[in-house]
Amino acid sequence: MSILRRWIKQTKGIGIGAVSIMLVLALVASACAPVAAAPAEKERVVKIGHLTALTGAMASTYVHANHGVTDYIRFVNEHGAGINETLMPKSSRDIVKFFKDEGIKLEVLWEDTQALLPRSLTAHKRFKHAGIVIELNCSSMPTVVLAPTYQRDEIPAVHVAHFLPEMITQPIQWVFAMVAGSGPEGVTFMKWVKDNWTQEHPPKIGYIIFDFSDAWIAVQEGKKHAAQVEIDWVGHEVVPAFGTIDTSVEWLRLAAKEPDAIYVYACGATLTTLVKDAARLGIREKVGILCSTAIGIDEVILRAMGEAAEGWYVIRPHPSTVETDLLGVKFASEVAKKYRGFEPEEVASHYRAGMLFMTLFAEWIKNAIQKVGHDNLTGATVRDAIVTTEGFETELVPPITVTDRWPYIISMGERIYQVREGIIWPVSDWLPFAYHYPELTERR
Repeated sequence: MSILRRWIKQTKGIGIGAVSIMLVLALVASACAPVAAAPAEKERVVKIGHLTALTGAMASTYVHANHGVTDYIRFVNEHGAGINETLMPKSSRDIVKFFKDEGIKLEVLWEDTQALLPRSLTAHKRFKHAGIVIELNCSSMPTVVLAPTYQRDEIPAVHVAHFLPEMITQPIQWVFAMVAGSGPEGVTFMKWVKDNWTQEHPPKIGYIIFDFSDAWIAVQEGKKHAAQVEIDWVGHEVVPAFGTIDTSVEWLRLAAKEPDAIYVYACGATLTTLVKDAARLGIREKVGILCSTAIGIDEVILRAMGEAAEGWYVIRPHPSTVETDLLGVKFASEVAKKYRGFEPEEVASHYRAGMLFMTLFAEWIKNAIQKVGHDNLTGATVRDAIVTTEGFETELVPPITVTDRWPYIISMGERIYQVREGIIWPVSDWLPFAYHYPELTERR
């Protein structure tokens, strides 16, 4: 009552009628004031980091992998809406059901690093502070440099291509990759040549590489292991990694050593130049077998190469568009049609690879949450889920098993494909990797 008297005293100059009206209005206003709403429940989100390459030298190859990453996460967050369930692999149906039932969203934080080290380091730092629990890295050199950081930050990382010895962390593994290293891949190709060789002399093989760390490792390991797989190593040639406009000298110099096969470690515009120059110089007619690394020839780059790529081989771990007997290939085509408007023949191999990575990421996150709960989810718990992956079936590649000793998504090996009439066809069964890094196989 004292408060009311003070208020009346302060408004003494106002007529008593006006005061009464103001008092009534104040009471009405207070009665009509909205009740504060209860705070909305915070959306549960799990964050994934993606060091991607949408521009720069790797973009022609990697942009479709980026599409596959983005589209699969959208597919999960939309609970598979618009995709025929009979075309979904069981693993993806289970993933969709889990995240729908738990009310959890997946979010991809991405940075166009152009596969450059400074951009990658900055992006990872930003992702870490944003709370990611796992990271996908598009380039080997940033992955190698970041390996100790991934270990210190306790954030597992996956490199999209080859595993390299510098990615090994002790005492447990924090960095993983699609396949064993560039060295094992090249030697596996050489062994395939030897196993299918019909002439009396050992096959003679040389390498052409672009000036890149993975490629140099391939050369070093190729020379080291050639004798073990009964190959006559004739040497190698190097072309610039970027801005390559002519490779005639390198081709002719290597061809003069009369190799029976040449393994080419390059990608993007550099590989296109190599392939077109080889066709112009008639190298395949002289050599016989020309083979690209897994990161090289795919359906997208074939459009730029045209007929020059006819007859080339490529060793790779993921299926081509024509392998429609695999449900995972059909599923990828459906997802690409929904989100990109692509026809099946427009879906590149690297698009399927991007979907494969995110299928695994979602599965690992799901398994970690089932074990420790969403609130206790960390990079360390996701890492533990990675290395306990056993026989995971995507219906796209062989069943996946990952451990600290076998940190490859596809430990089965790779297959040989050949370009025929502009289409990439499988021409071999799965070839086990010729060797693995002893630092991993001897780990206890």
